[in-house]
Amino acid sequence: MRKLQCAGQYYCCCLHYTALLSLLLLLCSDTCAARLH
Repeated sequence: MRKLQCAGQYYCCCLHYTALLSLLLLLCSDTCAARLH
């Protein structure tokens, strides 16, 4: 869990990462998801 790294642009990623919502993932950029990976 990377809740601490949830800030600014990472906020969207963090939300999708924790909620695991496909809708959020589509709205957010894949680059963000890749960075958190």
